[in-house]
Amino acid sequence: NTLPPFDLPTSKEVCSDEKYSLDFEALANEKGVDVADYIYEVKREDGTIISGIYKYELGVGNYTISISDKNSGCPKVYSLKVGYSEVPVIKKITINEKSVVVSATGKGKLEYALFDKNGDIVVDWQSNNTLIIPTDLSNNNFTVKVRLNKCGVTIESDIIYLSLPNFISPNNDEKNDKWKPMTSNGKVSDDVNSYKLIIFDRTGKQILSKEGKNIIEWDGTYLGKPVLDGTYWYLLEASTQESNREVQYSGYI
Repeated sequence: NTLPPFDLPTSKEVCSDEKYSLDFEALANEKGVDVADYIYEVKREDGTIISGIYKYELGVGNYTISISDKNSGCPKVYSLKVGYSEVPVIKKITINEKSVVVSATGKGKLEYALFDKNGDIVVDWQSNNTLIIPTDLSNNNFTVKVRLNKCGVTIESDIIYLSLPNFISPNNDEKNDKWKPMTSNGKVSDDVNSYKLIIFDRTGKQILSKEGKNIIEWDGTYLGKPVLDGTYWYLLEASTQESNREVQYSGYI
């Protein structure tokens, strides 16, 4: 007796939010046979029978598939393993004054995107690993996502970005009297992480050096006296750099 002529894969990979579609109608069409001439049974490793007629949606797991010819009764048994596709590995995230730079590895095409705390897209999927921060910020807590071959995704959350201005006018008019992180929609800061801030003048003289939480602020003074008009430079880093996260801000005021 002739065994069913179907060719089934022994393994399949799916994205984290998808299932593998086992379509016997499509497989029968490939072989030029009538899908209705066979009886199909799909079981999980624990014996659970998966419901379906000619199409089965399979999640991650091991399956036994039996296909029998209705006339001869001859069965053919297949084994199928459904697993998640490979996901990329995020090696390092560097946050600077203009962007979030993501270093990741994976076999295939890598894509990068940035989302806000609400899950809305800030920077859409792109092949460039430098995610430029838009100027119209309303939220400074981001999530980085890296996608491999448009499938497996790795996520890194709580990426705090600080929008640092390049001006200060300490004239007690309550407008820009202090240099501190801000956005067009109001003040934003980071009261969770610890930072190290250095401000120096054009000769390299240190005007300010602070370290700790909630320290990213300068009132335009040195030793209690207003500094001269001019350009001043800042360096801002995390007090303790994590192995996979780096903070490197630099610019002028």
